Amino acid sequence: MNIAIVTPIYPGPNVPSGFTPVVHYFAKEWMKMGHNIKVISLPSTFPSLYYKVSNRFIGLIESINGHSINNTPPRQDVYNWEGVSVSQYPMLKYLPHMRYHNKVVNSTIDKILNRLEEADFTPDVIVGHWENPTIEVITRLKTILNVPCSVVFHSDGSNFKQIYGTKAKEMLLNLDLIGFRSTANRHKFEINFGAFSNTFLCYSGVPKELLKSSNYDRSFDSINSFIFVGSLIRRKFPYENLIALLGSNIREFEYKVIGSGFESNKIKQLIQKQPVLKHNVKLYGRIPREKVAEELARSDVFIMISKSEVFGLVYLEAMSKGCITIASKGEAFDGIIIDGVNGFLCAPGNVAELTTILNRIVSMSKQRLIEISKNAITTATKFTDENVALDYLEHIKSITNPSKR
Repeated sequence: MNIAIVTPIYPGPNVPSGFTPVVHYFAKEWMKMGHNIKVISLPSTFPSLYYKVSNRFIGLIESINGHSINNTPPRQDVYNWEGVSVSQYPMLKYLPHMRYHNKVVNSTIDKILNRLEEADFTPDVIVGHWENPTIEVITRLKTILNVPCSVVFHSDGSNFKQIYGTKAKEMLLNLDLIGFRSTANRHKFEINFGAFSNTFLCYSGVPKELLKSSNYDRSFDSINSFIFVGSLIRRKFPYENLIALLGSNIREFEYKVIGSGFESNKIKQLIQKQPVLKHNVKLYGRIPREKVAEELARSDVFIMISKSEVFGLVYLEAMSKGCITIASKGEAFDGIIIDGVNGFLCAPGNVAELTTILNRIVSMSKQRLIEISKNAITTATKFTDENVALDYLEHIKSITNPSKR
């Protein structure tokens, strides 16, 4: 099958490392299955003043916005990323989180069509990720190329509704398939737009090699090693984890923080005020994925109680290593993690609730903790890159079959 993927976020030579590579994982797996893939990357670009201002406050802006930003304007490019053919066409707008001008959309569509013609590539289906500008672009391409299209939402759609207003519902009705990264986001989307019959859940996976050594023999003789992995931004609450640990019944603990971001300053300031914490807290910064896996395997409890979390592959990685995992209630992993069965759920950023959960964990028997750990491993092994890509592909195939359209 010829699959064209349209997305504003995709890894590349000049793409910030903090940008999620989730779409690339799907593209790679589909290529392994023998499908032909062409990626159309549509990053936002802004007037030069935007970069001059943002570069001075980039850490603070990323912490407030909750995601990485590009500190240099992306350029038009055609490149190969780990075997995947990528065409990058930056789209100009003047303010973040706004609609692109019609001239910019038209120009971009012309570039995409020219590129597909040059590559002699006729898509059987167009797959999109994120809403803006993807939905507007792929629904127009659908009309021109007469092929079915799908888009995966990485949010609850409220921003899409705000940008497009009354046209939003009309555009959604033009999609053949709508995916969501979590049940929580699908539920919130239905509050905004009503229920759609053509929806599915588009989960992420972890590489098989990270799961090969998942049969950890954990004894849980003591619970004293806690870990956070992710961007150190406000909505992920790495600082609040430490406050909860300090307020818990756990007297001796190690708190490992892997990642970088503006919120590390708050942790450092607390350590300066309480120098004794130097023995408890270790700030790693960013480290290779293999090293992250090693640290997860050495840790007892993984904590990330973030809000607006789309999926969070690190939860799966932590669970695959047998960590007792604490995730956010009402967010992406609510439903994958069942509280008290294969992990625990906490209201995002709620220090008091997290403290209670930590006390609950350390009061549990070793046998119960071992059971929860084994359940976590079992859950994680279901979510390999190959398995989730196959599931995603089956949904796509359903809209390429004329009898099902």
